[in-house]
Amino acid sequence: MVAGECSPLSAVIDGLVARDLTASPVSSLADDLVELHRQLARLQGQIARRVAALDSFTAGQVEGHVTTASWLRDACLTTHEYAADLVRTARVLDARPACAAALQTGSISYPHARVLTSTFADLPVDCHDSAESILLEAAQKMDPGRLRTVAVRLRETINRDHAQRSSNRDHARRRLHVSRTLDGMVALDGLLDPEAGGIVLSALMPLSRPLCPDDTRTPAQRRADALVEMADHTLATGDLPTVASYRPTINVTISLESLRKEPGTPGGELDWAGDITAETARRIGCDATVRRIILGPDSQPLDVGRTKRLVTTAQRTALAVRDRGCTWSGCTRPPWHCDAHHVTAWIDGGDTNLDNLRLLCRTHHRRTHESENSNRNTLPTPEGLGPGP
Repeated sequence: MVAGECSPLSAVIDGLVARDLTASPVSSLADDLVELHRQLARLQGQIARRVAALDSFTAGQVEGHVTTASWLRDACLTTHEYAADLVRTARVLDARPACAAALQTGSISYPHARVLTSTFADLPVDCHDSAESILLEAAQKMDPGRLRTVAVRLRETINRDHAQRSSNRDHARRRLHVSRTLDGMVALDGLLDPEAGGIVLSALMPLSRPLCPDDTRTPAQRRADALVEMADHTLATGDLPTVASYRPTINVTISLESLRKEPGTPGGELDWAGDITAETARRIGCDATVRRIILGPDSQPLDVGRTKRLVTTAQRTALAVRDRGCTWSGCTRPPWHCDAHHVTAWIDGGDTNLDNLRLLCRTHHRRTHESENSNRNTLPTPEGLGPGP
């Protein structure tokens, strides 16, 4: 680029930075955002144009780099994925002048351009011109997500066999990585094909809605809680296959002294996830099966007592009829998505009877155990265990 060619652009941006937005009316801010978005598309069009030219002139040999993408990654401090995607998009735009012009004039955005250019790779060359005309017209009327739907349908219409191969390729790319982080969290990273993604999203949707007006969780936090609730419900129903003759369960190991919160005692240990706090173990123990195991000095089991179920099936049924769901004020989570919570903890001598039990959804169960204000919701007083009005 000629020295100083970007000076006017820099001056314009400096002017935008200096502007006092607090004095701008809403209509002016809205108009500014639309225009800035259009100008951003034009700039991205120029970036793609120069990437294509650089890639063509140097055949990928820029300052000792093997590929244009690797140079972009280092020179622009971006990710390899973004750089490689930009090079691919720029190459296709260079071969499709109509698409390039639409981006450079701001008629479409860069995400639109990515949908357009990726579609051409799945179409026969002799169909590119007609497909470009159809997709460009659609791109100026709809967002990139809807445009992608049009592109998929067009691809299936023109080249059904290739579309199926592409679908199979997407399915083969599926993955789910699960790993422990250094601070004890569990990290998830995955990719699903459209069908599998639709199934998961359909299951998450009803569980990830706000629980009540005071639900301050972010959408991402609600989706995370919904995923855990799905898994917890599946474990509770016992529908999973057995492993080595055992039904899949999650086990918490903790000493009696820790459960009693005696000073100087450690927390517990959760299968697969590692260390947890004693309070978390107490919350899990509210509605669980408890087994006593006595260990010797060398941590070898000396005695394994009988398993004891804290809340019976009959009690769960009675709680569902009485509480109708989570008893946290304003929460609408139904009974089958709730834990049976001991108001006075079982380990502290609280009885496992209806007077000492209440239903709480997972989110509010956690808040009740671990929030400083957990006592602001009191146990509801039932008017009998018969069906409600």
